[in-house]
Amino acid sequence: MKSFKTLMALIAFAFATTHVQAQDGWETHTAKDGITTVKSRVQKTKDFTRIDYTVTSKGNFTLKEADEFFKNSANHKKFWENCEKSEEFKKISENDWYTYLYFNYSWPMSDVDCAQHFTRTVTSEKVVFKATTTPNAIEDRGVDRSHLFDVIITVTPIDDASSNITLEVSFGSTVSGPKWMINAWLPDGPKEIMERIIGELE
Repeated sequence: MKSFKTLMALIAFAFATTHVQAQDGWETHTAKDGITTVKSRVQKTKDFTRIDYTVTSKGNFTLKEADEFFKNSANHKKFWENCEKSEEFKKISENDWYTYLYFNYSWPMSDVDCAQHFTRTVTSEKVVFKATTTPNAIEDRGVDRSHLFDVIITVTPIDDASSNITLEVSFGSTVSGPKWMINAWLPDGPKEIMERIIGELE
């Protein structure tokens, strides 16, 4: 998610990638360093635009470090774009809680908030955080509420000092505009989100 101004700027500055487009609408972009890959799809519906993307990469951090970072809801604003607030508002257990996100956008886009139900699964081989959008889990706070912002974060160890990480996101945007404008955010937007995550973990 980027502001309108940033989306327009991305038209002029392309992400250096190899690019493959599948018949099912998914596009795959691989960075020249061969480390980060972004797979994305944009679908226009009657009421909103659905954007799905998967980012895979790796970095110098452990499974434990990733687990400690992602289970703290306050850290999520550090990597989501335009996210002004991220906080846990209801805790069920160490593996089950609710997170509130507030996104502060520039005109002409309106601010948006989101409530997510998180589950956490930890084994010796991987850690998985799954967030499902739950718009009615918290009271109305006077801004547009997202009805689709589902996230899966999977981290698997490579060795004692490094790990693979995958970020899968599905979100719905009610912002009106041509499909090419949204496509202009891809693949740089997801790639930069992953870069911020790895930057926090390393």
